[in-house]
Amino acid sequence: MTPSRPAARTMAGQAELYNAVKAMAVSFEFKPGERINEVELARRLNVSRTPLREVLNQLMVEGFLTRSVNRGFIARLLDAKQIHSLYEYRAVLEAGIVRAACERATDEELAALRAFVERSRDVPEDSDATRLLELDEAFHLTLARYSRNEEFVRALESVNARIHFVRWIDMQQGRRSHTQGEHMRIVQALE
Repeated sequence: MTPSRPAARTMAGQAELYNAVKAMAVSFEFKPGERINEVELARRLNVSRTPLREVLNQLMVEGFLTRSVNRGFIARLLDAKQIHSLYEYRAVLEAGIVRAACERATDEELAALRAFVERSRDVPEDSDATRLLELDEAFHLTLARYSRNEEFVRALESVNARIHFVRWIDMQQGRRSHTQGEHMRIVQALE
């Protein structure tokens, strides 16, 4: 049985709403510790509160928001311990990804990854931090895809989203040349 067109539009609209609200949470458009006014946000996004609440609940499960009995949904805090834990988790995850990619990536894929790293070197360090972070995340996600393990890909996307804002700050602080060198060393080790 195929879904009706209105249901398909609703699912697409829900995904669109999820992506919009998640982008707001990832970029800390919701200030840390700020109570999220559902009525105002629903009006701003031109949606009803029910689908918005579903999205907010999903983002709470994913760690982007918290919920207080008397205050409703609250934007996550910038917590140093949690950020450290996420970076630590990401390091362990990426070690597993590299191990799997080493066994499973083809020579053609490794050549494409090397070419990507070489092309991305041409992007100046003083470029927009958002663009630099996109390049960095693209490298790591490509590597995760070469592991042939979708759980690695999903886990990396999740942790990247949760530390996106902090990593964006890192890129503004001139960390780009360091990461570029690391990327090339990873490619060389895989080859």
